[in-house]
Amino acid sequence: MAAYGTRSPPRLGTGAIHEPPRASDGRRQALTPQPPIQRAILKQDGYFAASGLDGSMRPDSEDGHGLWFSDTRFLSEYRLVLDGREPEMVDVRTEDGWASFELSAGSIRVKRERYVDRGLRERITIANPGPGRVDAGLELVFAADFAAMLAVRGMVPNLRASPAPATPTANGLLIRRAEGDQQSTEVVITPPGTKHRLDLGPGEKFTVLVDVVAELSAAGSVGSPVSASSDPSPQPSPRREEGDGFDTGLARAMAACRTWA
Repeated sequence: MAAYGTRSPPRLGTGAIHEPPRASDGRRQALTPQPPIQRAILKQDGYFAASGLDGSMRPDSEDGHGLWFSDTRFLSEYRLVLDGREPEMVDVRTEDGWASFELSAGSIRVKRERYVDRGLRERITIANPGPGRVDAGLELVFAADFAAMLAVRGMVPNLRASPAPATPTANGLLIRRAEGDQQSTEVVITPPGTKHRLDLGPGEKFTVLVDVVAELSAAGSVGSPVSASSDPSPQPSPRREEGDGFDTGLARAMAACRTWA
């Protein structure tokens, strides 16, 4: 589902906002032209993911890139790099709670399929459609600054703008400002590792699954996101079931979006 509009986020569900430059009517020529808004947005319950049309999230974006939960940015940077460069956008599609970003880097083709389901889930497929062998270095860049939404919008001073420390885990990363902090972000990567060396023959593909879990709990335990409440005891949202694959979650997210439509 594609929509054109202003900086206001779309209704509950999902959408992409890509606002082309507006033609002048002759009465606004003295005004400074504003850059077009180019962002893709996905929403589910209290979760909100905004990125560029190539799927990348940048902390300095004026469009509020990131994974948001409870008015807090739990993922402020998320970029895919091949041989030190980010692939170029070819196409972007959105449909019923799901977004697909088609990219290219030389002869390599990249497809990023994304949805929001109690966090951000993405399947990255890197393909070699050419006749020759391809060798490339893949790097996934993550950061979380836990900034408040009002601060990112420039309405209040941002006292927590710098990225929080990231600790490598067996499956990815755990990002948290300090031990015991109530806010943390868990990044699970399959196969594990933020860096991979690709050696793809003609027609071969390499797939990476990325699962980002935003967490806000009294104990700071991974996987128990809760909404802000006057109740002092945390009320965790239901977690995804063990073995809940990417396609299973995608089907659930698409069904939920159709229900809200």
